Amino acid sequence: MMGHVLITKLPNRYLVIHSLSTRVHLGCLKEERYYTQPIKIKLKLKWQEPLMAETTDLVEDTICYQKIVTLLTSYLDGSEFKTIEYLVASCLESLKKYFIENKYTAEIMTFCVLKCFPPVPEIDEGVSYWIGEPF
Repeated sequence: MMGHVLITKLPNRYLVIHSLSTRVHLGCLKEERYYTQPIKIKLKLKWQEPLMAETTDLVEDTICYQKIVTLLTSYLDGSEFKTIEYLVASCLESLKKYFIENKYTAEIMTFCVLKCFPPVPEIDEGVSYWIGEPF
């Protein structure tokens, strides 16, 4: 006779935007910030409770990641940053404010920015900075 499995607590839910590619004015020197540079953003969100969309299959019952992408790219489009640390922290604050305004219950687990081509010849694969848990 097979045993029954009783799940008393459901596991956490996660949504990960793996690689949002955009361009930004970023660099220590004014000359470096003159042209936009490619960056990649990685974002991990966590829920401790099931999302309604799991049972309804309705778009309005989930988080719209297109809106998150638009929020971030719009914010970055008109901005200039000397450090990657400030870029990450300010994007994270903008995202937190958006979540509060829209009553999203997600916890932001990780926010990471990869500067694809830092002006250091010995660095082949970019430099990243993140706040939160490593991926």
